[in-house]
Amino acid sequence: RGRSPLLGAAAANAFFPGYVSGARQISRYAVRVSSGEATRLIPELETALLKLNSGRDIDTINLLLEHVEAGNGLYSYGGLVLLTISAMLVITTALGTFAINYLSVAKRTRKIGIRRALGATRRDILNYFLLENLVTTGSGILLGVFLAIGLNMLMTRLGLGRADWLVTGGGILFIALIGQLAVFVPAYLGSRIAPAVATRT
Repeated sequence: RGRSPLLGAAAANAFFPGYVSGARQISRYAVRVSSGEATRLIPELETALLKLNSGRDIDTINLLLEHVEAGNGLYSYGGLVLLTISAMLVITTALGTFAINYLSVAKRTRKIGIRRALGATRRDILNYFLLENLVTTGSGILLGVFLAIGLNMLMTRLGLGRADWLVTGGGILFIALIGQLAVFVPAYLGSRIAPAVATRT
């Protein structure tokens, strides 16, 4: 048994030995043995097959587990590549959010100073930028959720299986957290602007 991106769960897959004809005729056999006996019986199996037909050429004798691990390794490699690309996209987005908010704070230095002069505390300034970023990030997340629902419906019709909503929810919270962390430093710097800056800029 193995895992297939189309069939999903490992229990849904099976290995069927077959016969392939062509320029070189190949036969494949699946031999069922007791648990833990496969490695010991490989030499005896080769001897028994040669006794049945001494003219045959035995290429390889592999455990089915090796085929499963090879197949799963390919999917694991693909998952690792996808995870790496996703991480790079998240980091790039976080850096972009940091740069945008840093520029936004720099442009609104005078306004921040005026608000401080009118009685706004550092916490008020910090909360303002965090809330502003949360609204922007939330709008993007909401749009992404609608797109994900549509894509998931399409994948379900193609027989690729439904998305795990627990993982999807975790991804949404992760993106929101990354967005808030990216804006925290510029927001903190903005909250440190003294009221006197309003008269100097």
